[in-house]
Amino acid sequence: MVSLKNCGTALPDFFPVLSAVPMNPTKMHCLWIAALFGWVLALVLLVLITPRIIRKFTAQLPSSRPANWSSILQTKIDDVSGCRWTDSRPLYVFAGDSHVEMGDWYSLFRGRFAVRNCGLSGAGIEDVDAIVSSIPNQKVQCLILMCGINDLTSGVAVSDCMESYKRLLHSGQCHSAIQSLAAVSIMPVRSSPIDSRSHAVNREVAKFNEQLKRICSESNVKFIDVSGTFSTNGGSLPMDFTQDGLHLNAKGYRVLADRLSASINQVGQLPTP
Repeated sequence: MVSLKNCGTALPDFFPVLSAVPMNPTKMHCLWIAALFGWVLALVLLVLITPRIIRKFTAQLPSSRPANWSSILQTKIDDVSGCRWTDSRPLYVFAGDSHVEMGDWYSLFRGRFAVRNCGLSGAGIEDVDAIVSSIPNQKVQCLILMCGINDLTSGVAVSDCMESYKRLLHSGQCHSAIQSLAAVSIMPVRSSPIDSRSHAVNREVAKFNEQLKRICSESNVKFIDVSGTFSTNGGSLPMDFTQDGLHLNAKGYRVLADRLSASINQVGQLPTP
């Protein structure tokens, strides 16, 4: 510990500028304390700011599922199966993960048709399949699917994802209430030079979308490719479209809705306003 009794004759080596300036002990004492306070303040600010910088330049990819995931999924299934829609307008059902659940689709499409949001944050392709299978037997003009990113970030191989997606498409096509079906490509995550995992995920996203397009063609399902809109030249989700590197912000949802609008009108046979 540095003694303050003799601080008028010498200062610690880490304050060389102060040590070279002759002054009385009282001023020396005050400057030493001020400099020490400055170092402490800088350290505190570094501790507070560093996590924000990391979040700014890395994608907040999904973590492991909660321990009660089965209960969460079952609650969603019960909610969907128990709902009866009374709106006489054509019904459009959106099913998928958090990208679907967090969207205010009715407002985004300006109330042009009835909308049911069947998205569930954290859902994988097989979970969405279970939710789709629980849709009650009421006429659905169009089912729009958007899922797969949670599977990829959990380490599921693209080939296994496609097998699950084939079963999902089959469930949608075999459901007596669903009149038409569309699958939306998944979006990349935001990447940066300090986030190697995001680059690996985006390479898998590109493979996923390429193969999803193929199986949709084979299954006679409309494939809506939004990857060009939501991808930079480097294959990353643009910063101005996302709030955390993964989920869309308000601007991102507005652009997505505009991008989906024409395709949904076509597949659902609704007139363009």
